[in-house]
Amino acid sequence: MNDNNTYKVNGEISLEKIKPEHSSQKNQVTFYANVRINNHIKNKAEALSAIGLYKSQKEAIDAALDYLINSLPNEDKRRLKFQIETLEDRDVRIRGKN
Repeated sequence: MNDNNTYKVNGEISLEKIKPEHSSQKNQVTFYANVRINNHIKNKAEALSAIGLYKSQKEAIDAALDYLINSLPNEDKRRLKFQIETLEDRDVRIRGKN
């Protein structure tokens, strides 16, 4: 490490040599869930899909949520991440039992 907190690399680096801090394949389960929304929200998602911006209403809603989350202050992102991890862990406990 240099004095300015950077690294100088000599040779080759491959992604296989780097282990991620958190596995992206963490124990997760995926299943369909329903959310009650009014027709106006559904129509917005359907319109975004109809004009070709998204392949589906689900994709439109997911992108909108990602946009909102990315615009949050760091402290809110940290709190949200904790809540999401807690809910995901609950899903694994409840739904992961085959």
